[in-house]
Order: sequence, then C-alpha cells, then structure tokens
Amino acid sequence: MATYTPLKDKTGKITAHRFQIRKRGYKEKTKQFTTKGKGERWAKKTESEMDAGIYESTKNAGRWTLGAVMAEYLDKIHPIKPFCRSKKNALLRLIEHPMASVSIVDLTTHHFYEFAKYRSENGAGPKTVADDIGYMSKALTYGRAILKIPNATKPLDEVRPVLNDYGLTGSSNKRKRRLVPGEFEALMSVPHKYSGGGDKKRSVDKYNTRLKMKYIIPLALETTMRESEITRMKIEDVNFEKGELMIWARKHPTKKETNDQLIPLTEEARKVLREYLALGIHTKGKPLFWPVGAKNMSDMFHTMAKLAGINKEGSSVRSNFNNLTFHDLRHEAITRLFAEGFKAEEVMLFSGHTDMKSLLIYVNLTPADVLRAKEIRRVIMEQRLDEISLAL
Repeated sequence: MATYTPLKDKTGKITAHRFQIRKRGYKEKTKQFTTKGKGERWAKKTESEMDAGIYESTKNAGRWTLGAVMAEYLDKIHPIKPFCRSKKNALLRLIEHPMASVSIVDLTTHHFYEFAKYRSENGAGPKTVADDIGYMSKALTYGRAILKIPNATKPLDEVRPVLNDYGLTGSSNKRKRRLVPGEFEALMSVPHKYSGGGDKKRSVDKYNTRLKMKYIIPLALETTMRESEITRMKIEDVNFEKGELMIWARKHPTKKETNDQLIPLTEEARKVLREYLALGIHTKGKPLFWPVGAKNMSDMFHTMAKLAGINKEGSSVRSNFNNLTFHDLRHEAITRLFAEGFKAEEVMLFSGHTDMKSLLIYVNLTPADVLRAKEIRRVIMEQRLDEISLAL
C-alpha cells in the first residue's frame, strides 16, 4: 500500500498531499497532489500497473525527441539490416523537420495530422506521405521496444486511420500505361544522332547514348529489367549458352544486399545483346551500356518519346500521367509474359517479385491479351497432340 503524508504549513493547514510507493523491483515513487483523491487514484493506478508488470516511467520519454529516436533507429538498425536508399534519405530528411524537435512526451495526434497536411499541400502524394508516416512509425516502435519509451507509438497509431480517411495517405495510383501499336516502332525510328542545331556540343553524342537506347529498350521489354539493373549489367553476367542473366543485389522490399537473382534470357533478348556487342561500342571492364546511368536512361527515354510524338512536348514525366516512362516498359514486359501464356511463378522468375500482390500491380491485361493467350495455348496443345500421334 502507498504511504500517505499530509503536508501542513506553520498554522497546521494542509497544503498538499504526498503519496509514496515502495515496491520490490521498482524505484521508490513519491508524488505530491493538491487533493487527497487525486493522490489515491494515482497510487492505485501505479500499484496496479506494477502488479501487472506493465508500469513504465515517463521520465525516460522526456529526454527523447522524435528526431533523436529516428536518428538512433537509423544509427543502430541500418548497419545491421541496411535500409533502401529511399528509406534512409527519408529518415535523414525527417530528422531535420521542425516536428522532429518535439519531445515524445509532448507528441500528439495533431502533430502528425499537421505534418501530413503540410506535406500534401506542398506536392507530396498520398503514397509518399504514407511512406513518411510509416518510417516514423518504425522508428517509434523501436523507441518503445528498445529505448523503453512508454506509449511512443500511441499518437501515431491513433491518427493513421484518420489520415487515410482525409486522403492525406494512401496507396500509389496504379499506372495502366502500356505501349500502343506503333509506339515501339516510333521510338526505334528516332535518329540516334543529335540534330545539331546551333549548339555544336549537342550535335555530337560522344557516348552513343541514343544508339545504346535502341538496344536497351527491346532488352527491357524482353527481360522486365529496371533502369538500375540494366545499367549494372556486365558481359560476365550473361550466359548465352544457358540463356541466363545474373542480376546482383536486385531491388527487394526487405533484402538490400543479398538479393542476387538469376533470370531467364529469351532468344530475342540474347539476339539483342549479340547485335549490341557486335557494334563494338561497349567499354571493356565496365557495365555493358556504360556510362549511361539510370536517371540518364530515364531522361533520354522521355526525350526520345517526345521526338517520336508519344509524350507531350514541354511536359515532364510527372506532369502528365499519360506520358510514357521507361518504367512503363516493365509493366508492358510483365503483361506480355502473361499474355503469352506464362504462369505467375514463371513470370516471377523474370520480374523478381516474391508475392502475387506486388506482381499484379504491374499487370494490365486487356481482353485482346486474354484471347491471344488462349490462342497460343491452343496452338501449343495441337502441336503436342501431333507429336503424340507421330510417336504412336
């Protein structure tokens, strides 16, 4: 039981009520109250939590700010289980946000609502805001579990459903952009030398970037590869005889350094690579398409799409949702594999996906694709029946 002591002034008038709790396994707790009732309620609640083994002092929480918790999470967990670049950069940005200076004890649901509202009003989409909220949630969960900060996640847990209701957070819009008839041909017909104009520097393509794109585009459509994966490709990663390609440290939601994958190389993909190597414009000892980088590849594709009349002149990739992006080729490639009759587990060998939910984001089948796949299966079945008949 808590010890109660009334505190009196010189005249004998009670001015405060002191309650003291001594319990084995816990530090002595002493607190003063203006009324005896408040003290009794505090003592009863505290002793009850101690008996249940769930009591945690908020004293530890007072010395931690949101930014300090995120910094500690980044410092301790990232070396053990490396974060993806976007998560690491987002945490570094969030640590500098004004809200990061608020003590964990003082954080409220309103802080997170105002943060989400501010991000939304300044151009961040629902998925981007949701990612930021998710990163803070991970850090606060670390704070609660490892730093022993009680109720660290409570305000954020309470406000997350409301943020979604307001439309401040949500999933990303599924892109349905695919190549339409004639677009591939238009891209491939764009001159691979710059037109010159008045700028002599732009009249010479020193690294044959646009010429390389003529091989990169069909390769992407045959392999489902991302820009970053294509830019890292080396000759030794390709096995022409077996029809295999090794992709090192492929993008993965959890594995960041050990996700090396061997993917199939179709005959068409091998043909593209052989023709490219025959040009002799690759640099030995470096990636096949060096020095083309992922961003350079994406920007060049957008430029070519504008020259081909596919993307709107004067627009950026983000400003017009109807614009064709290099990443749309991955959507196109995955959808084509399904249309050609490949099973989901076979498509995953190409794309690197590990679950159906993430894979289906990239699938934009049309009725024509389904009918085409049915026709392909019919032809294959007839060929097998003919083979069986001949064998008999």
